[in-house]
Amino acid sequence: MSFHEIATSLEPFMNKDGETFIVVQSGAGERPEQVAMSSDLARKLVRSKLCPLFTKGFATDHETRVAIEVIEAFAFQNPRKEAEANLGLDMARKPLARAVLAIARSGGTKKDLPQLLAMLLRTAQRHAIDFKKGPWPENVDALGKQLSSLIALMEKMGVILQRHETERPRTWSISALFDESEARDADVTAVTTVPASNNNDSDTSPSLTAQLAELTDDDIMAQINGDPE
Repeated sequence: MSFHEIATSLEPFMNKDGETFIVVQSGAGERPEQVAMSSDLARKLVRSKLCPLFTKGFATDHETRVAIEVIEAFAFQNPRKEAEANLGLDMARKPLARAVLAIARSGGTKKDLPQLLAMLLRTAQRHAIDFKKGPWPENVDALGKQLSSLIALMEKMGVILQRHETERPRTWSISALFDESEARDADVTAVTTVPASNNNDSDTSPSLTAQLAELTDDDIMAQINGDPE
């Protein structure tokens, strides 16, 4: 199997935010799963598929990293679409969402942004949520933006995350979640699948990304192996 065939078989695509996903079949007869390229799982899947391409029988970290960049280039060429909801993986990649869920499980809260940011940090520390492995707000402005992006996801978890626009100072509330059956994932604060990196920005610009997607298999292997052009 050539590299192009491997990349095509993974059906890479980007969402509107520029995050890359691949499509994998976890088992015979099971529904294909969309996995974020930023996750450890995706890196392991790509590395396993690369093994037959090398006489040594495995791919190094460098080879895997370059291969992922090329796969992202293939994704860039494909039409944008939204990934199907996979709550477990989505929550695993978002430590702030897991901290919000933990607060909901403890009865919810309503606070202004500085108080809420401090509470979220304490909650993350108490529940051993690694807030360094994923986007985490460093100030109240960033917190407001990230909470807004989590509203739809938290609703799927059974939690109402609401901004009270008419109140000053800026105030948000997290509803209580007492019925665990409301959430599709039983214990997302203990999810072990974490992202390999919290940086979704690729080093490749759109123009370079497009060039990568046009490479031949020989060119790609030269890139992976670090051969001079």
